[in-house]
Amino acid sequence: QVPNKWFNSAKDYPELLELQKKTGACMLVYFKNPSVANEKGLCSWLEKSITTDIDWRKAMKYFIKLEITLPGPSAVRELTELFKVSRTPAIFVVKPGSTLLNRLMVFEYPNGGRPQPIDVPVVLESLKTRCTPAYQTLF
Repeated sequence: QVPNKWFNSAKDYPELLELQKKTGACMLVYFKNPSVANEKGLCSWLEKSITTDIDWRKAMKYFIKLEITLPGPSAVRELTELFKVSRTPAIFVVKPGSTLLNRLMVFEYPNGGRPQPIDVPVVLESLKTRCTPAYQTLF
């Protein structure tokens, strides 16, 4: 019932919320900004270090996935404001029927220093805590 593909248009968001009502699936919304050098670097690092991991990829089959590239047209700006995105990469988990913004941290900044990607098993556990109870045993 949950599509395998990543959707990539902000205009898809309302339709994905409807799909979420039908399936009960959580949604992952990923914002990236390739036009800002340091954000582009972090997004690229995320995409190479976390999203290629086999355990991450297995978990993704249970999510409705939306990738938003900044900057963009008004629909992108509206979603950016809705999710209060100021820097990317920014990943949010949207539970069915919830208006709570649940940001998933994928980098840590030890002592305010250089960013370090969080280990995939830790990210996946954090992801589970942001999902509905049904997700606790899926991955």
